[in-house]
Order: sequence, then C-alpha cells, then structure tokens
Amino acid sequence: MPTLRTWKGRSEFKYEGNPLTEGTKIYYGKDGKYTHNICVDHYKHLINHFKGRTVPIGTARDMAPANSVGAWLQGHVTQTALASYVGPILIRHGFARQTGSDIEFY
Repeated sequence: MPTLRTWKGRSEFKYEGNPLTEGTKIYYGKDGKYTHNICVDHYKHLINHFKGRTVPIGTARDMAPANSVGAWLQGHVTQTALASYVGPILIRHGFARQTGSDIEFY
C-alpha cells in the first residue's frame, strides 16, 4: 500500500487502488484510523471537470474555495475534506501536478 505526504506535507496517509480502474480506499488520521472510498466514476468526473485547468486544491475543512478540488469533492463525493489526499493521488497517477498551492490538471 503506497504511503504519500498530504498536500501541504504535514503528515502521511496510505491508500490502495487505482483511481481509474478500481477507485481508491484512503487511510488517514493516526495509524490510518479513518478510511474513505472514492469510486472510479467520481475520479473520472473530477478529472474531466478540471481537465486542462489550474485550480486551487481547496484543502480547507469548512470553506473550500469555489471552483477548487475540495469544493468539488464536498459537492459530489462527501462533506469530509479529502482534497489533501486526493491531490497527491492524482499527481502520483499522472493526472495533474502541483503548482504552488494550486493543482494543474493535464
């Protein structure tokens, strides 16, 4: 199971799966105490929605900026703030890159 740094690099998390073939299960919090599944369809819609754009990642737990990945996730997947984990997963799998505090989708 891969271990990645969160978006701001303050902690680590683990995940299993592939965004476009099986979805992912994200393990976060102390010792992976919390988990969240994101399905293939959600990843496909997220990637297609932001394709070719550079947008804020939106890691805020309560007020993710409009048009950010965090706001999209909170509006389409869950109210739980997952952008800190989803961003690094998208980068690892070659769908985007980090540009400062923003994420650039290919």
